[in-house]
Amino acid sequence: MAAAVARQDGQGRQGHGRHRAAPDLGGERDGRVAATVTLTTAVQRELWAEHEPDTPALYLHRLVVHRDHAGHGMGAEIIDWAEARGPGLLRIDVWKTNESLHKYYLRQGFDFVGMSRLSGYPRRPSSAGRWLQWGKASPIEGMSMRPYTPEWLSMPVAYVAEVALAVDAVEWWDDPFDPRDATILLVSGAALVWDEESGWRHGRFLSGEKGVRTVLADPRYLGGGVLPEPADVPVLQAMGGSHVRPHYRSFRDYGDGLDERLATYTIPAIV
Repeated sequence: MAAAVARQDGQGRQGHGRHRAAPDLGGERDGRVAATVTLTTAVQRELWAEHEPDTPALYLHRLVVHRDHAGHGMGAEIIDWAEARGPGLLRIDVWKTNESLHKYYLRQGFDFVGMSRLSGYPRRPSSAGRWLQWGKASPIEGMSMRPYTPEWLSMPVAYVAEVALAVDAVEWWDDPFDPRDATILLVSGAALVWDEESGWRHGRFLSGEKGVRTVLADPRYLGGGVLPEPADVPVLQAMGGSHVRPHYRSFRDYGDGLDERLATYTIPAIV
């Protein structure tokens, strides 16, 4: 097992590799540990059995950067350093509940592989399911781009713009992600809100703006699927909708075809 460390000095950051049994040796700056990571070629077959464990890979564990050095790209440099020293495939597993870490590794160029179906790992039910990733290869199968890139986050914009033309829209904007969503303000003082899990809902607009979740009074879900045709949205709205929230998909269902459908829409020309 190799423990790779990062050391920062007056000449800048530099990666170093050391062969040790213990994984907690770190690079130092002024006598203090700056960052540490453990690398190994040993595969946990119980986690990766369905994801090609026999493919030569380097496995990255316990990447930690001291808070004093956070925000300066040290973690990304360590990942690049590790990848350059492996057989071409860098893998990592992450707790499925740690969504902020999922996003971090996606930004670093990792591809989502899937959730482990292993139950009771390690020895307690609440920890069942690990988020498995491997890195720096191709986009996720079935997808034209990586999740959480600016292009991916903006994919619903053209679709929402077409819906805005089909209703009495005053203003509209896209909202935060997880799930991706958008809001259309209507002349009546009501609003339509779309998200990639439950489709459209409408209600009296209470609050919200770009970057802040919209709050509706008495929201009703229109139905018609997660992506009804723009011309159908005002028809569904007139039918009243339901208080029961449908769940057509999860925002984690990458590669299920939604992005390909969104890509068929274009920003309407204003004449």
